[in-house]
Amino acid sequence: MKSILTFILATFLLFPLQAQEKVYTVDNLPKVHLQNKMQYVCNPAGILSQAACDSIDSMLYALEQQTGIETVVAVVPSIGEEDCFNFCHQLLNKWGVGKKDKNNGLVILLVTDQRCIQFYTGYGLEGVLPDAICKRIQTRYMIPVSYTHLRAHETRHDLVCRLLLEKKKAKKKKKILV
Repeated sequence: MKSILTFILATFLLFPLQAQEKVYTVDNLPKVHLQNKMQYVCNPAGILSQAACDSIDSMLYALEQQTGIETVVAVVPSIGEEDCFNFCHQLLNKWGVGKKDKNNGLVILLVTDQRCIQFYTGYGLEGVLPDAICKRIQTRYMIPVSYTHLRAHETRHDLVCRLLLEKKKAKKKKKILV
């Protein structure tokens, strides 16, 4: 009886350890864009389907070609106790997202266990993509998607890319009119 209780206790103590997701840090997150300049999505746990990653990659490539904005999307199950904002800041700096002279990088982070979507822009993008616009994109288009249904709603990223392109085009039209 004692051995059965020990086995049950050990099972309950060890099971949560096995069920935990890997905790990602800035250092152990694969630097996909540094390895392949046409890859913008870091999805090490496979939260998004490969088709979604390919679609986002092609859209972000087009975004960079048309606007010069370099964007990286990181989708991870956990960053531990790390703050999403600080994690994004570290990613932007460590990975060198954006052109140094323009400081036009954008990091979009999705952390499923914290239910966090964080945008972090370089200083060169703050005029084009201020915090208010980023928040609006998050609340209108990204947060309504349930994190457990990301595969079913993987076209939401299309909206983000389209809004970024439209914002840039609108700003160019303003300059021409003035």
